[in-house]
Amino acid sequence: NNATTTWELGTDLTGSAVVDAGANDGLTTFDAATGYDLNVDGTTIELNADALQIADDGVDATKINVDVAGNGLNQNAATGALEIIPGNTANQILKWNNATTTWELGTDLTGSAVVDAGANDGLTTFDAATGYDLNVDGTTIEIVADELRVKGSATDGQVLTTLGGVATWENLTNPANTGAILFSDGNGGIDENIAQLFWNNTTLRFGVGTANPDSKLHVFGQIRASTMANGSGTESLPAYRFQDDLNTGMWLDGSSELAFSTASSEAMRIDANGDVGIGVTNPLANLHVDGAVRADGGFLSADTTIDIPDYVFQKYFKGTSSLNEGYRFKSLDEIEQFVKQNHHLPGVQSAQEIKAQGFWNLGEASRINLEKIEELFLHTIEQEKKIETLQEENQALSKELDALKKQVKAIQHLLAKENE
Repeated sequence: NNATTTWELGTDLTGSAVVDAGANDGLTTFDAATGYDLNVDGTTIELNADALQIADDGVDATKINVDVAGNGLNQNAATGALEIIPGNTANQILKWNNATTTWELGTDLTGSAVVDAGANDGLTTFDAATGYDLNVDGTTIEIVADELRVKGSATDGQVLTTLGGVATWENLTNPANTGAILFSDGNGGIDENIAQLFWNNTTLRFGVGTANPDSKLHVFGQIRASTMANGSGTESLPAYRFQDDLNTGMWLDGSSELAFSTASSEAMRIDANGDVGIGVTNPLANLHVDGAVRADGGFLSADTTIDIPDYVFQKYFKGTSSLNEGYRFKSLDEIEQFVKQNHHLPGVQSAQEIKAQGFWNLGEASRINLEKIEELFLHTIEQEKKIETLQEENQALSKELDALKKQVKAIQHLLAKENE
């Protein structure tokens, strides 16, 4: 409300009339209900479904020709197509006329002179016929068959290096030793040390820590590797062998089987089960030896399952044994009858059984031997008791005999007196 200079609530459904006073602005007079509309000629531009578009055939050849005339384009009289202004003689070009501000046909066979004013840019002066060329020194870089490349040296073995700030091919003078391995000296140069790294190109051998390798790879010093893969080898040429004894060492004789040889003959092996064989190629126990075994010290066994024959004494003195219920103490008469019939002690394997079995169980043999010793002690104790009884009886008989002798002498003395 301009009178009160305040904003008030009110109703103005029809809105205020807006007059389009602008001429040639492409808009209709403002309508309070619909707003503005675009003015289009309907010939070249039209409205279709509320979208502005170019009308079909709205831009004809006449309009194109009027707009592009004098701008290097033309309408083909026969086809009506738009084209670059056609020439009328050979080798014409389309060039710009700045005075008339139009493109015109003309002739320019030689082109404009271009001067190479840049110094040290590697290019020759521009030639109208051939253009630019690259400048190369012809010593280190050359152009062959239109290709840029490093030019090789006429002398084999030379290296490209710098001499006084200029690249040049020079003989390799450091290192001077044939077969040396090059490495950086830390100061931008190269160095070598054949005492530590050396390649013998005649024998095709590489030395580390030696300048005289006698193997494909000869390392003088300790070698450390996380893993190492080796060939299987044979018993006469083991995979792991010694420099001065090539037929002694270790080789892989089969899957997961290590074998050891001396003088080209197998001496020992460890099979996949961890069994060790000495003199045998198929060990049947943790340690299987084919041949004599010698121990200069004691033989100790941690096998607590070895049966100690205390049952012998238990059975003898108690009449029964909880350690071996099947054990029976035999008398000497029973043993005598058994030996006469079987030719070996009771409980002991015969020679024929041992031969058929193929081995002699030392642990079992020790148990049986101890059992027989205990039995022998018991029989000895019995014999000792019998001997003591016999001795006592003998002493009694001796006393009786002495008494009889005295009596005989007394009788003889009495008879002698009677006969006097």
